[in-house]
Amino acid sequence: MTSAKAYWIDEAGRGEIRAEPFTVPSGNNLALKTLFTGISPGTERLVGLGRVPTPLRDTMRCAHMAGSFDFPVKYGYSLVGQDQQGQRRFVMHPHQDHICVNSERTIVLPATLPPERAILFPAMETALNGIWDADTFTPEQAVVVGGGLIGVLIAFQLTQRTGKPTGLIEASAERRQFLEQLPWLKPLAPEDAGNNCPGSTRAQTLFHCSSSAAGLQWAIDNSAFEASIIELSWYGTQKITLDLGGHFHQQRKRLISSQVSEVAAPKRSTESRESRAREVLSLLDDQTLDQLLYPRIQFNDLPDFMAALYRQQQNVLAPVVEYGPADSEELL
Repeated sequence: MTSAKAYWIDEAGRGEIRAEPFTVPSGNNLALKTLFTGISPGTERLVGLGRVPTPLRDTMRCAHMAGSFDFPVKYGYSLVGQDQQGQRRFVMHPHQDHICVNSERTIVLPATLPPERAILFPAMETALNGIWDADTFTPEQAVVVGGGLIGVLIAFQLTQRTGKPTGLIEASAERRQFLEQLPWLKPLAPEDAGNNCPGSTRAQTLFHCSSSAAGLQWAIDNSAFEASIIELSWYGTQKITLDLGGHFHQQRKRLISSQVSEVAAPKRSTESRESRAREVLSLLDDQTLDQLLYPRIQFNDLPDFMAALYRQQQNVLAPVVEYGPADSEELL
C-alpha cells in the first residue's frame, strides 16, 4: 500500500476526502486498518468553522493532526483500528482509512468490547474527569445541564453510582424526546424541572455541558447554597454573557473548569492517565451505551455529513463513521 484516504477540512464549512502517502511501519510503529471513527459534534463543528481561538491553537492540536486551524486541516480524535494480528486498538487520530502510529500511543481493546462502542472512549474519559473535578460530592444531589454526549455520559456514570435515573436539564424538546429512551436519564425542560428533578432542583453539584450562556445561567440560578458548578462546555471563539449580580456571590457558588488533557486535580496524586483509561474501558462495558451510536455514516459520505453538521442541520450525539471490515492484506 502506498496511499491512504483521509478527511480534510479545506475551508470553513467544507471538507473533502483526499489521498495521501501511507508510511510503511518500522520500529515501534504499526499499521492499522480503520474500522470506525467517532465524531465529536461540538468540537469538530467549531474546528470546521474556524472557531478555534488563536491563543489556544497550540494546545488544541490533537494527536496526528495535520495542517493548521487556518485551513486546510485534518482533525479528529477517536479512531478504532485493527492491526495485522487482528488486535483491535483505540488511538487518538483524525478520520482516515489506514494509519501508521506508534504502538505506545494506542490502547489495546478488550476482545469483549464491540469496536464501534470504543469510539466513545474520549467522551467517556472527559465525563469521568469532570466527575473527578467535582471532588467529594453526593451523586444523589447532582444534576446535569445539557443533553449532549458529555452530559449524557456524566449522567450515565452518576446513575451507576446511585442506581437511580439522573436528572438532566435540556432545552430542546426534540433532544428530550430522544433522551427518554435512555434508562439512566430523566430529561426535563428548564422551566419544568421543579420538584420533578431527581435529587433536588437546588442541586449541590451541577455539571454544565450545554455550551450556551442560557444553560450556564440556569445552573447558577438554580443551584443550592455553596453549590459547585462544573463547566465542561467549550465555547471556542464564542463569547457569552452571564448575570452574576444575583445570588452567585451571596450564596458563595463556585464555577469550576474541567478539561480532560490532565487528570483532575483532586485525583492527580492517586490516579494516572493509564489508570483513568482502565476505568474508562470498564465503564464502556455496558451494551445500553450502543443506543448513542447514531447515525452510521460511510466514510465516503463523510464530507456531506460534516457539511450539514457545520450548518447545524444534524442533531446527533455520537455519530459513527464506518470503514468496512479489515483485511490483513490491506496493511502490507
